[in-house]
Amino acid sequence: MFRLKLRKKGKPPGNVGLSTAAPSDQPTPDGPAATPPNAIPNNATNTTTVVGHAEEETVTDHAEQIPRSASMSAPKLNMLEDISKSAARVPSSVDTAQSLASPRPNIASPEFQAESRAQFQASSKSSSPAYTLEERAAALWDDAYDRLKREKPEMMDSYESIVSGYLAQEAIAQSDPSARRGQMKGLVDTWLGSLTQDNDEDIDDKGDDTPKEVKDDTGADKICSLKDIIQTTVQAYPYVSIIWAASCLAIEGLLSPSFRHSYARIQAISVISRMNWYIGLSKLFLRPDDGDVRLPSSRYSLEPLCALYEAILAHAVAVATDNPIFELYVSEIELCENEIKHEFQQQDLKNQLVQQFEAPNNSRDETSPKPDPPTENDPTKLLEDFSCSPVLQTDEDNGFEYVFEWACETEEWKNFVDWSAKSHSRILWVNGDPGAGKTRLLRAAARKLSARNGDMNHSGSANMAYYFGGDGGYNTFSTIKSLVCHILNSQPHLKDHLSDSLKVTERKDFDDLSDLYAVSSIFYSLIQDRSFSRTYFVVDAIDHFADSREPSLLCPTGDRESEDVSNERTPNKLLDLITTSIELSNQVKWLLSAHCMECEANLEFAGESTQHHLNMSAKSETFRKMMNKYAVFKANCVSKKENYNQNLQNALACELREASLSNFMWVDMALDFVANKASLTPWKGPKILRYLMETAPGIYSLYSLNMKTVKELGEHDHDYCTSILSTMAVAYRPLQISEFVRVINLPPIVDPLAIVAKILSPFLEISKNSVQFRHESAKDFIRQDMGVEKIFTEHSKMIRRCLEFLIHSIESGDTAPGSTPEYLTIYWIEHLSVIVKYGREALLLAKPILKGYLKQWLEIIDTQGQLQETLSMMTKLNAVFKAETQNTIDVDTEDVYQTIRDTVRFMRLHQNLKSSLATFDPAPADIDNITPGNSLLFSCIDGPLRKKILPKYFPQLTTPPLIEPNKLDCCLHTMAHPDWVRGCCFSPDGRQVASSSDDGFVRLWDVETGILQHVFDVFDSYARNVVISGTGPKNRAILAANDFKSIKIWELPTGKLLSSLELGPVYSISINQGGDKLAAAVQDIVHVWSIPDFKSVVTLKTNSSARCVRFSPCGNILAFSDNEEIIIWEAKAKEQHKISEQKLRTEDEGGQLPGHSTGIDGLAFSPNSKLLVSGSDDRTARIWDLERGKVLTVLDYHTEYINDVSFSSDGTRVATASSDFTIAIWKQKSPGDWGSGEVRKQPNQVLSGHAGVVQSISFAPRGSLLASASYDNRLRLWDTDVVEEATSEVQSDQSPDISGRITRQQQPVKCVAVSQDGNLIASASEDGTVHLWDGTTGEQRFTELVGGNIMSLAFSEDASLLVSASTDSSAHVWEVQPTLGTMKLKHRLVGHDNWLNHAAISPSRRFVATASDDRTVRVWDISGAATVDTNQTAEDDESNEPTEMPVSVFNGHTDWIYCVAFSPDETRLASAGDDTHVMIWNLAGKTEEQNDKAAPDRDMSDSRVSEYIRGIAFSADGSKVVSVSENGGIIAIWNPDLSNDQPEPRQPCCVIIEGFDSVPFRSIRIDKDYPDVLQTEFGAWQFDLEGEAMKNAWASTFEVRSLEQVRPPRFPLGISKGAKWITWKNENLIYLPIQFRPADGEGILFQVQGHSVVLGCKSGQVLLFRFSDNASLPT
Repeated sequence: MFRLKLRKKGKPPGNVGLSTAAPSDQPTPDGPAATPPNAIPNNATNTTTVVGHAEEETVTDHAEQIPRSASMSAPKLNMLEDISKSAARVPSSVDTAQSLASPRPNIASPEFQAESRAQFQASSKSSSPAYTLEERAAALWDDAYDRLKREKPEMMDSYESIVSGYLAQEAIAQSDPSARRGQMKGLVDTWLGSLTQDNDEDIDDKGDDTPKEVKDDTGADKICSLKDIIQTTVQAYPYVSIIWAASCLAIEGLLSPSFRHSYARIQAISVISRMNWYIGLSKLFLRPDDGDVRLPSSRYSLEPLCALYEAILAHAVAVATDNPIFELYVSEIELCENEIKHEFQQQDLKNQLVQQFEAPNNSRDETSPKPDPPTENDPTKLLEDFSCSPVLQTDEDNGFEYVFEWACETEEWKNFVDWSAKSHSRILWVNGDPGAGKTRLLRAAARKLSARNGDMNHSGSANMAYYFGGDGGYNTFSTIKSLVCHILNSQPHLKDHLSDSLKVTERKDFDDLSDLYAVSSIFYSLIQDRSFSRTYFVVDAIDHFADSREPSLLCPTGDRESEDVSNERTPNKLLDLITTSIELSNQVKWLLSAHCMECEANLEFAGESTQHHLNMSAKSETFRKMMNKYAVFKANCVSKKENYNQNLQNALACELREASLSNFMWVDMALDFVANKASLTPWKGPKILRYLMETAPGIYSLYSLNMKTVKELGEHDHDYCTSILSTMAVAYRPLQISEFVRVINLPPIVDPLAIVAKILSPFLEISKNSVQFRHESAKDFIRQDMGVEKIFTEHSKMIRRCLEFLIHSIESGDTAPGSTPEYLTIYWIEHLSVIVKYGREALLLAKPILKGYLKQWLEIIDTQGQLQETLSMMTKLNAVFKAETQNTIDVDTEDVYQTIRDTVRFMRLHQNLKSSLATFDPAPADIDNITPGNSLLFSCIDGPLRKKILPKYFPQLTTPPLIEPNKLDCCLHTMAHPDWVRGCCFSPDGRQVASSSDDGFVRLWDVETGILQHVFDVFDSYARNVVISGTGPKNRAILAANDFKSIKIWELPTGKLLSSLELGPVYSISINQGGDKLAAAVQDIVHVWSIPDFKSVVTLKTNSSARCVRFSPCGNILAFSDNEEIIIWEAKAKEQHKISEQKLRTEDEGGQLPGHSTGIDGLAFSPNSKLLVSGSDDRTARIWDLERGKVLTVLDYHTEYINDVSFSSDGTRVATASSDFTIAIWKQKSPGDWGSGEVRKQPNQVLSGHAGVVQSISFAPRGSLLASASYDNRLRLWDTDVVEEATSEVQSDQSPDISGRITRQQQPVKCVAVSQDGNLIASASEDGTVHLWDGTTGEQRFTELVGGNIMSLAFSEDASLLVSASTDSSAHVWEVQPTLGTMKLKHRLVGHDNWLNHAAISPSRRFVATASDDRTVRVWDISGAATVDTNQTAEDDESNEPTEMPVSVFNGHTDWIYCVAFSPDETRLASAGDDTHVMIWNLAGKTEEQNDKAAPDRDMSDSRVSEYIRGIAFSADGSKVVSVSENGGIIAIWNPDLSNDQPEPRQPCCVIIEGFDSVPFRSIRIDKDYPDVLQTEFGAWQFDLEGEAMKNAWASTFEVRSLEQVRPPRFPLGISKGAKWITWKNENLIYLPIQFRPADGEGILFQVQGHSVVLGCKSGQVLLFRFSDNASLPT
């Protein structure tokens, strides 16, 4: 429903940053506008502006605008809907970046180009010579030079001085560009001629064989190559000597010792190394026109190119002159590049630009310039955090050479490095015991093979990518990210794969473990690129890996006893990627190391012929010989280090030469042991070594011997060492030194780092500022030595130490960011999760922090950015506690558990609020305003946590808002889309959720974080449905999506498009769990295809329309709807039968419930495939027993169509999604019992939060998560377990009827009103329901359905009456009983023939005045009128009869009337509206009889009041009238008693108040008790109508220009513009999250009344914030 009205002035508001591509009155073409895949417009819904009543109204993309008939045979969201929606959509384009350069030179102007064309035409007649492309390109650089001369004269003077010095000339030619180019060419020739080989040797370190990608330099090693670039490319582009000269001098500047800007050097190198591509751009802009080459092309503007050339030249000149502004030009160059890219994208020439602008691929010839190194803003720079440089050391004694030479002689290695067609070796496993040298071999291979990269003709040469653990730890995500980093470093021409992924996901980096899919998809796209060259992938210790969410990652190695789910430690995701990669590309080989064989078993699918094993074992004679050589070499190294004489050195070597050795680590540890033991008597070394070989021949026995040495230390020293080892053994990661020192907690005089370095070096090492085990085998040994009991004891100690430090930091106030180490702040939660099941004492360890310092702890993790990680840990703790202690819980542990549970719920809400703000709010800086205290204020948790902590944040708040459950606490994430979201489903493992949107894209999101991972560019029109199989061909799941006419199918892990099926109107699709069958409902036919060949299996014809199709989990049954019937097709029997109303009645005449009466759009099978749930347009869902074909229960709750249904993974719950914006959750009556024919009216839970039709829902494949897709452009993830807890808590505290009303109030609030004493609150919802609330507690007291769209509510002065005005042309008057909190309908006022905008009750309660769009004001005398029958409801026809009473009709307004107000003495009535007139109607002497008026008693207007008037009020004494215009722009004070008989020119009849235009209030009121206060919905302001400034205005100027906005002392509260803040004396106090801000609309949606603030939210909630009378703003 909307009203059309021609606006008198101004423009309708549009989206900021968007430009309209077509007139709003013209429909756009089919399909969405060209919008970036995940771009979020400022307005959440696509709208067409319709100039409407009072202000611009919008036709939003809501389903209720599309009328649907129950008899429709096609699905309700069909082409009719699409056409309607397309007509309402206005295409938009993203604003281009503004150039930083000054106005461009004449050469780029249209005038210049027109003049050139004229010259050409004239010259062609005289046969004048033609200008070449090169000459025109040179002119662009000449122009850039001249421009800089004018804009930067001082910098250019310095530059020309340097040039003159090179040329031995006094001046540079200025007037003759050709001569100046000649001078610059001379400089370039001189500079290039002076180059010698010595310059190169000064920069490069010939002895360093570290691979290029791991060097740590500032770019100096690249400068020599730049000289080569210039020398070769100058020959190709000699005509642009202007920029070459500047580049040569810039390189001189970079080589200068005084140039200290290391990072800027890298930037400068990048710019210079791309110079040939920059120069080549002119070919695209100066393309010959109609075969002639003498004119600049008129097709493209030269503006962007001129700007780019000017910025490049300015950068080179600034570097050459060491001008500090050179870094600023780098940003300008990037902006100019983006502008050029945008220009070419607009002209559909992106491919040409990429070919010209980006670095060439490996096919370039040797003279082509090398790709530039990544700059900080380059996408490849984002992955350098995972560089593996520390592991590729060149230590002289590490044995790399020995082990590599041995491997090269083996047949396995030779086959592996052979890239010819005769070799099938793709995977080489290196096996061996711990310490056998696997890592050394892989490190040597990574260095040696990569060193041959310069000779790609070598049989074993290839690019190199590797991962050896490092800071990222042993996990799949860090591994793949590191491999991607190395690929891009060695093959930078592939960087677009990363750039594109970052762009479409709107990410700056993929830096979280949850980004595994994102980096995997980038990896797959890289290796499938045609220009991808052969690459070795080296991954060490693959058996130490675990996926980021596997239980084994949460427990230290060997801690099998503490794992509560699975002991699996194999990196399944990584192994899957390895298998898939060798199938997708023949340019890939993998070198892997592992101790166990279970990893290899998981690669069986790769084929035995492709993978081989290289065993590092003493069983190999060649390996033993190699080990003996290394042992002798190592002995010599130790001898030199310890200054042993030659005889002793020979004796040690002799002992080792005669031994049968097979372990590098044993040799290293044994020789270190000898050196330590024989430090004073080195001649005993050979004897000690012989003893070790006899008594401790293995690595673990050597560990035991070292541990024996530790135990032989003094009592305290032994304790110190044991404490350190035990602590490190249970730590979940290496400890930073600051963490290590604090958590060890030794006496101050003891240095724990010295103990590690001097005593515990066989076990631990200090590396990269952290303490860690030297090898995983050392950790395993220590844990085995500790035993299970001691391990759990150590976990308890770790908890105590962490919490003691944390509490001490809090108490001392030392909680600044970075002052509390991460491990001590949050990892105590992980330790607690391990031991919580072993007794209540474990849980009570957390009581101090959770009960005493929870507020401070939450603030620490929030400010340090640890919220997501902490939430994951707390969620796990909560789940473990719930599973392990449910039968042994007592009062003390219940208290702690309740706090843990509330903390998890609160942290989830806090994260949701922050992520929502970052996604939707145009000012993301506001995210800092979402503090823990602010979030707690909007949490529905009503337990000890909120009651105890909230007063610490807001001590002045006596009544915090009552937040309804199941709104946000259970909503894990809200993911925004640019358009409607129609479909959703989970991946097989439940870690990702897919969504399909009307912008034509399918998106994949991470479930844990809610962060976008990947975008499938699918369709030109709306992406309707998306489905994912459980598995598929080659054990890879299948993802399919459809638009209206086609289906596309991909492999989910790789993103590889398998097929695209072009069909007719596609309404629904489904894939079976096995991924080998695809079904689709196409008009009246159901098609089934086989996968992957996509051959037709069967075609099933329906009688009417196929609306929905679903495979059963077992894969043997297909269900689809034929309008209101359900058809079951059994694949094995190849037959079908119907479940229909007719069959049910035939089988059971005894009252069995019939089937659906209208079309079915939702179908879902139970996990065992025995039950089927259906959802229909008849607003019910039914659960069917498929074996008997009978209905078990009917679910009848929703008020609109049911669009989708879903069974939970355990079969105990059913979810139904409806067009009434809600999701209902239904549970079994008892295990396995869904009923026997009854109708259920009330669901167990209701999820409300969507602001549009809920079109699709899907339960996760395991657990309690539910995804929902809605027309409010949102995908939401819900935790239904949390909903159940929250709902049960509320229902336990409230009576059933009140609880029912709360859950049913789901429509957005349209308006609110507060009584003058603040004790009562009234609100109206979008569905026409009026609610009454307690103004002291915020609790709901009464609800009644009125109907219509209620525009305003108003209380009488004593709050005994309430009146509403509706769009159904009626007003309703209720009698309110404040003490009881109830009301009853008293009068229904009917007489207007158009919308009512406002109603007011006179002070004596005798009259009610109404303002209408019919341009009349009516005054109703309700004093003696009869009341309506209170036994009838609003739904009864009789209750709609109007109340008979006297009424007066006042005519005079010429436009819609928006506001009315009674004078205090009730003798006058004021009205105003869109005609900008204020009219006064005399009521004095009015009798009960009708007293109509054809004209007002006083008609006041003023040319300065030109905007629509929205609010009006009398002054306290009734002598003045105050009006406020639309958006709070103009406040006018009118004097009704001012004479009209004034001589021309007529004097103004009002005083204009300036200074209030910053607060767009629409409601005003002046109380008799506070005559100098103007009260509005935004708060009160000092407003003295009798003040000196006001008197002067009436006397002369009729304007008050400087009325200060001051809050009166008694009215300190307010709401800021935009309704973001509740303020206190104009200071921000409470930040309002987006979800709790007032809804958009014409009514008064919030109200500040005294010390109370009332908000009406889009979610349907009404929130009360009540403050104490003596409150003050906290400091």
